Amino acid sequence: MTSAASLLVDIGNTRVKFGLWRERRLAATLACTHEQMMDAAEGRFDPLAVLGAAAGGLDAVWAVSVGHARLNDALQAWCSAQGLALHWWLKDELPAGFVNAYRAPTLGADRLLAAIAAWAIAGRGNDALVIASFGTATTVDTVAAGRYEGGMIAPGIALMLDSLSQGTAHLPRVPAESLQLDAHAKTTPEAIAAGVAAAQRGLIDRALQTARSATGTEPMLFVSGGAAPGAAGILPAHTPLPHAVLQGLGGVRDGAPR
Repeated sequence: MTSAASLLVDIGNTRVKFGLWRERRLAATLACTHEQMMDAAEGRFDPLAVLGAAAGGLDAVWAVSVGHARLNDALQAWCSAQGLALHWWLKDELPAGFVNAYRAPTLGADRLLAAIAAWAIAGRGNDALVIASFGTATTVDTVAAGRYEGGMIAPGIALMLDSLSQGTAHLPRVPAESLQLDAHAKTTPEAIAAGVAAAQRGLIDRALQTARSATGTEPMLFVSGGAAPGAAGILPAHTPLPHAVLQGLGGVRDGAPR
């Protein structure tokens, strides 16, 4: 018998993302605006219809939020209207076999859920995983034998490019799509693109090298985030993780990967 599906919800800074989680995978996804989430609470927008699902086929809603109180309330109101139980994910709710070694409670839910997602996809037997997320900030985190070890946070690609154009008198703003690894660039725009590319790639290489030395195995690299497409060309071989937070929520919901 097919197990019931769950609805996964990630309330972010700019969008609300929905995922239909069935049989340990994302069967469908939807990204909507904050205004559409408010419309859903008032009955003017139906995320389930877009996802091709019905409330009667769902066992629960699993959600994580960065803290938009009005959106959290809107999701609660929508779930109540649909007769769906809403479970807000807490960072101490981890799948069996996964350990969080981060010492501070300020760890972002997106970083932790992306790590859980990568671990669930790779399987228990993989000793070393590196998860790079390219957004406003670039974060690079490591999982070793199911233990989240922490990682690094640096300015994202756009922030680096913006800082050079805004903080200097004559340097231009170059497009993120122009990033290239070239130690001997021959024009100023190319030199900026090469410098930012090398800085971003250096974070990845450092994490891979450290994980490799610590575990004696070749780490897998997972890449997520809205700016990931612009970084793909400067990265080593990797596995895209386009819906990292939703996939992490699904991994938590299932308890552990197979």
